[in-house]
Amino acid sequence: MDHPTLAYYNSHAPELAARYEQVSSIAAMHFDTTFAKAGKILDIGCGSGRDLALLANRGFQVYGVDPSAVFIQVAQKTHPELKGRLSVGGLPELGIPFGGQFDGVLCYGVFMHLNQEALEKSVQSLRACLKSQGRLIFAIPNQKPGIDAQHRDEEGRFFQLHRAQDLQRLFALNGFELLEQWTNQDKIDDSGIEWLAQSYELKSSLAG
Repeated sequence: MDHPTLAYYNSHAPELAARYEQVSSIAAMHFDTTFAKAGKILDIGCGSGRDLALLANRGFQVYGVDPSAVFIQVAQKTHPELKGRLSVGGLPELGIPFGGQFDGVLCYGVFMHLNQEALEKSVQSLRACLKSQGRLIFAIPNQKPGIDAQHRDEEGRFFQLHRAQDLQRLFALNGFELLEQWTNQDKIDDSGIEWLAQSYELKSSLAG
């Protein structure tokens, strides 16, 4: 995430967190069917901690990272049960947070802030922190009006749309197999944005 984009999230974290807490994730209905029961799950770009709190309530071992230190503070205040399970971090240089070896990774609303080079590095980072047969769910906007020629939205955030077929090809090259793809066309959220979600399983022995 580049500096102007991160600066926006740091400046608006409390109000954004309040908004996130009022809507449900496009991925939430797929958590139980995608992730191993009671598995170790990492939420990259955890924001307000909404999805982590939901996962924890369903019996998963949860951890989260976000590039915004302000978001981490807000998440810990909003969901005290996440204390000690959150840290500052993000893609593409994720490292191996909380010891790695995750059964599942959730990555909601992150890839659109990455250019193609950063996205390719990010997929490698995701692979490195997952167990073999570990699973990933991500969601990104499928459409976004108001993006200028420099890939900036009206808030000044870097914003690049990625096509579903290109994402599938990139993940396949890194040892992932597509499990499912869905959108929220039938239930657009309050922002009016259509979201695309995909889930994958790491099949290759390339896993970290």
